[in-house]
Amino acid sequence: MTSAILSPAPSRRERRRQEIHERILAAATGLMAERGFPAITALEIADAADVAEKTFYNHFATKQHLIEELAVRALGVTQQLLADLRGGPGGAADRFRRFCERSADVAEHSREFTREVILELMRMVRARRRSRASQSAHRCHPRVLRTGARAR
Repeated sequence: MTSAILSPAPSRRERRRQEIHERILAAATGLMAERGFPAITALEIADAADVAEKTFYNHFATKQHLIEELAVRALGVTQQLLADLRGGPGGAADRFRRFCERSADVAEHSREFTREVILELMRMVRARRRSRASQSAHRCHPRVLRTGARAR
């Protein structure tokens, strides 16, 4: 009989830090949807998140670091969409169509936010700062197509 080793629950302080981090991200996302990323300041994001500007900078070295995290999270959503469809029914064309429809649904939530995230992803690629998440997302697309080709 084996016993699972449970990781210790995060401390109250860690939970509070994560909650503040998520509030900052949510506030930035809302402001970006309204006015666009270039038009907002770190102070405005901090005010919308109900934290001090210094707290913003404790979580993100710059506003650019914040958009990078949002971009990586958006890639994670894309990866999950691809993973969900990879084993789904139908051929590659059907799965690709469903992927595009679901991606459009996600993008429609906030066009300005989606635009800013895509621009940031392009900047990250140009600067060769692709994270493991973005590299993994790039590998997912061919896997979906290969799986569909085998299903024929």
